[in-house]
Amino acid sequence: MATANSLESIFSVDYKSKIQPVFSVCIRGENLCGPKGVTIDNTTGDICIADCWNNCVKVFDCNGQIMFKFGDEDGEGKMYRPDGLAICRDRLLISQRNKSILNYQVNGELVSIIGKPGKGDLEFDYPRGLTFDESNGELYICDSNNHRIQILSKELSYKTQFGQDNLKSPLDV
Repeated sequence: MATANSLESIFSVDYKSKIQPVFSVCIRGENLCGPKGVTIDNTTGDICIADCWNNCVKVFDCNGQIMFKFGDEDGEGKMYRPDGLAICRDRLLISQRNKSILNYQVNGELVSIIGKPGKGDLEFDYPRGLTFDESNGELYICDSNNHRIQILSKELSYKTQFGQDNLKSPLDV
């Protein structure tokens, strides 16, 4: 049985309907309100969750114990409706509704803010899902209301984009 603030694993398989998850994880005892993006730090096993309506990211250890949260403090780096998460080397990248990507160290220290509102290169209108491609070091960003995917280089600078003619409000990559 799971204790408060612990991680509970539930295994269930339904091969015919494919409705039931093969594996699911629940965090008990921590008030997550509108959890969106989830990512796991492969070096530590820590679980990072974008807690959208609480305007923060919460970090849990591999046993489900909350370690810390960040982003809900006033000042630079204050989050507004975090959505997508991706771990890119030693950085945690977070998309947020106020049209930017936050670049944090995995320990919760703000490094930089990437992008601004708009329709140009490195400009976003409701960035959502993020994916880091370890094979080439590129970051893929769903720029939802601009109906495209922007790709950033290893250095997190603009590289290219695609989808403007055939994507409608992409949510995740």
